[in-house]
Amino acid sequence: ALAFPVSDAITKKLMTGTIGALSGLICFLLEENRRVKETGVIAMGEAVAATFLQTVWRLVNNPHGYSETAELHTFQNCIPLLPGIRDNFCKYWAFQVLDTLISGLLPERNMEAEFVNKNVILNAGGNKLLSFFISALLEDDRTISGGASDLVLMVS
Repeated sequence: ALAFPVSDAITKKLMTGTIGALSGLICFLLEENRRVKETGVIAMGEAVAATFLQTVWRLVNNPHGYSETAELHTFQNCIPLLPGIRDNFCKYWAFQVLDTLISGLLPERNMEAEFVNKNVILNAGGNKLLSFFISALLEDDRTISGGASDLVLMVS
């Protein structure tokens, strides 16, 4: 617990700033990872991005984070990069963040924020995201006995 009271305005500002900064880092890592993949070298960008996506997911589960995330330009810049993710752990956390933003927070659903989130996400690359999600469910993961990754199946 904090030793001093924090107003809602400060909390909202902290959430927005933190999610914006993390989204910028995720975007950079996924861009860099895409460039490295083209050369055939395996990079750790997606593994690090997964950790940042996990943190974003935790922040998005807060009412302030939920209502502000999808409208951040840094987050919107990440959306078209998500279909390029190959690492299952990173896919899992990307799907978790998107699921929370699209589904809403329970038990108190903010229908207006939910509509805005869906609209922004679909306009920023919804068709590619849907085919990315479906292909992730259908892909043959050789590390397990065929079929999609258990992590990806957990999100679906």
